[in-house]
Amino acid sequence: MQGIGIDLSLTALAQQNAARVKLWHHGETSPWSGADWSNAMQGEAGEAGNIVKKLRRHETGLATARDLTVPILLDNLADEIADTIIYADLLAAHYGLNMAAAVIRKFNLVSERENWPQFLYPSAWLEHPDLRDLVIHHNVTRNQVPCGGCHWCA
Repeated sequence: MQGIGIDLSLTALAQQNAARVKLWHHGETSPWSGADWSNAMQGEAGEAGNIVKKLRRHETGLATARDLTVPILLDNLADEIADTIIYADLLAAHYGLNMAAAVIRKFNLVSERENWPQFLYPSAWLEHPDLRDLVIHHNVTRNQVPCGGCHWCA
């Protein structure tokens, strides 16, 4: 799955997740709470951590013949990380949070705080000619020659 140019928007995930969760939880007498979604997410993250522990055995030369191979472990790790992301989206939806907006905001806050040049922008910005030029400007000039006239360069 690595390197084949797959792109997924968090908005698309949220839309499909919202539709699928209705099928998955159809007929339940009580809907899942925030704690239920959080526990499910943490369970998947714990499973990912367990696989990383097994990968570490390979990295340090401590793997035995009984251990799964690295390619199998990497496939399993991808599945557990995907499960974690899916449950994180469901947890966010439970509380009415927009994960795409939250990731953009948090990523950019850290980049600004650390004075790093990497910033994320909503995809709609890249489709708008004026905003696309602004994005290109900021990706090119950040930490080089500040324009001095905008929030990011000031």
